Amino acid sequence: EKFVAPYLFLKSEIDPDQPAESMSLFTSGELASAASSVTVDDLDFSEFDHFLIHLHNFQPSTDGADLRFVFRNSGSDQMGTYYRAGISARFGAASSADGGLSTSNYGLIQNTMGNDATEGLQACTLKLWPNVGGSRQIMDGHFKIGHQNASHYSLDYDFWYPNSVQSDGIRFYVSSGNIKAGAIWKFWGIKG
Repeated sequence: EKFVAPYLFLKSEIDPDQPAESMSLFTSGELASAASSVTVDDLDFSEFDHFLIHLHNFQPSTDGADLRFVFRNSGSDQMGTYYRAGISARFGAASSADGGLSTSNYGLIQNTMGNDATEGLQACTLKLWPNVGGSRQIMDGHFKIGHQNASHYSLDYDFWYPNSVQSDGIRFYVSSGNIKAGAIWKFWGIKG
């Protein structure tokens, strides 16, 4: 059952002629034990304009593992080239631009994450948009990462996948081992 949150994105404070948006909790969960991936399917873009995704405490069981995702359609992973661009900022060091990473059959969120208590994906907010012009799937997000060897990063990334069909799911996984117990996810549908 979907819960309609008492949340309104107050665009009216910016532009009084714009209607407020509504946000409904679509699904949420927490890993009770380690698992190879977290998958959410049946995202309905006919019901919602886009999805807001929160991930918290995604730690790999294997030190140095990558955190990846893949879009899905009708219960199957969507294969092909995924692209990423954005900015990576290490706390206590200079920022660096990430102008054009491409990967085959997955999107790379972060490579070589640590598996200690202060490492891994600490928190992130993602926006998953509907397919654009029948040619690409877009997602953007902000991440707090505990990298291997206790370096901490703040990341802003855009992801792009050339895709003629609407993705209706997403799977998050690590390149080796499992995601530790305690990983939390929440998906909200945004309408308006």
